[in-house]
Amino acid sequence: MQQSQAKLPINPPFFYGWVIVGCAISVGMPRAILGASILGALIGPMSDDLGWNRLTLSGVLTTGALVATFTAPFAGRIVDRYGSRVILSGSSLLMGIFAIMLSFTVTPLMFYIPFTLGRALFVGPLEVGMSTSVSNWFIRKRPQALAFVSATSPIGLAIFPPMAGAIAAAADWRTAWLALGLCMLAIGVIPSAILMRRRPEDHGLLPDGDAALPASSGSAEGDQAPPPVEINFTLRQAMRTPALWLIMGSTATTFMFHGGISLHHIPHFIEQGFNPLIAASMASAYAISLGLSSFLWGAIARRVPLQASMAFSSLALTASGLIMVQASSVPIALVSVSLFGLGLSGMFVLVPSAWADYYGRKSLGTIRGVTLTAQTGGAAIGPVLTGALYDIQGDYRVAFTVLALACFAGAIMAANARRPRLPG
Repeated sequence: MQQSQAKLPINPPFFYGWVIVGCAISVGMPRAILGASILGALIGPMSDDLGWNRLTLSGVLTTGALVATFTAPFAGRIVDRYGSRVILSGSSLLMGIFAIMLSFTVTPLMFYIPFTLGRALFVGPLEVGMSTSVSNWFIRKRPQALAFVSATSPIGLAIFPPMAGAIAAAADWRTAWLALGLCMLAIGVIPSAILMRRRPEDHGLLPDGDAALPASSGSAEGDQAPPPVEINFTLRQAMRTPALWLIMGSTATTFMFHGGISLHHIPHFIEQGFNPLIAASMASAYAISLGLSSFLWGAIARRVPLQASMAFSSLALTASGLIMVQASSVPIALVSVSLFGLGLSGMFVLVPSAWADYYGRKSLGTIRGVTLTAQTGGAAIGPVLTGALYDIQGDYRVAFTVLALACFAGAIMAANARRPRLPG
C-alpha cells in the first residue's frame, strides 16, 4: 500500500522550491538585526552611554557563537527528520523577542543573555535551516537558488545598520533595538510557519521541478530529463574524507574574518576620520556587493570546480583586509568593502553547495549541523581577537592584517578540498 503524499499549502504556477527560497529570504533578511554589522553601528553609542570598552561589547559575539557550536548539531538532526519549518519560524520569533529585551540593557548580564541566545540562533539553527531547506529542493539549480538567498538576504544588511545608526542618533540606542526587534517579528516568522516544507519527494515532486513522481506504477513522461544522480554519505562516512576537514578549516578562517571585520570596520573607518554616517554607509556598500556578487558565484558554480571557486573567494577576503588597513579615503574604503562582499558571498553560495554536492541530501542537515561548529568557532574567535588586539595596539591595523592572513591560509585549504568518493 503506497504512502499518501502530503498536500502543499499553496499551488503556485511554478516549482514550489522557489517558495522555499522565498521563505529562506524572509528569514535571512531580518536576521541581520543581531548581526555583527548592527552591533558595529551601535557599539559607539552603547559604549559611551554604558561606559563599557570595546572588548566587553565584542565578547557577546563570541559567547553567541560558542553557544551555537552546541546547538547547531541538534538543529541539523531536527531539520533532517522534520524539516526547517519549526527551526526557522521559532528561531525568528525568539530573535525578535531577544532584540526587544536588549533595549532594556543596564548591566552586562542583561546585555549578554539575550544577545548571546539570539546570536546563537543567528549563526546556528537559522544557518542550518536556511541552507538545508533550499539545498533539499534543488540539485542542478542549487547554486542559483542559494545565490538568490545570498543576494537578497543582504538587503537587511543594507537597511538595518544605517537605520539603527540613524535611530540611535535621532533618539537613542535603546529605541534602535526596539525597532529592530519589531522588524524581525513582522517579517521573519509567518512565511516560514505557513509555507516551509521539508523535501519535494514528500509532496510527489522531484528536485529542481523536473517531474512529478508517479502516484501509481506508471512512469514519468518520456520527455522529462532523468533526475540527477545523488551519492549520499552518512555523517560517519563524511567525517572520514579529507574534503570535510579542509572545508571546515577554510570556513573557520572565513568566519573569523567575517566576525572581526563586520563588527569593527565601522569603528575603524570612524577612527580613520570618516563621518559616522559615511562610515555606517560602508556596511550598506558591503551588503550591495554581497548581494550582487552572489549571482556571479551562482552562475560559475557549475562551470568552475567548487574548490577553486572557494579558494578565490578566500583570496578576495585576504585582499579586502589588507586594503582596509590602508583605507584613508572613501574610494579605498569602498574597494575594501566591495571585496569583502565579493569574497563572503562566494562562501555563502559555494560552501552550502559543496556540502550538498559532496555528501548528498539524505543526511545533509546532520552533516551541516556538525560542520557548522567550525564556522561558529571562527565566528567566536574573530570579534574577541579583533577587540583584544585593538585594546592592546590602539588601532585595527594589526588585527585586520592577522585576519587577512588567516583567510590566505583558508584559500590554500579550500583549493585542496576535492570532491570525495563514497567508500565501498
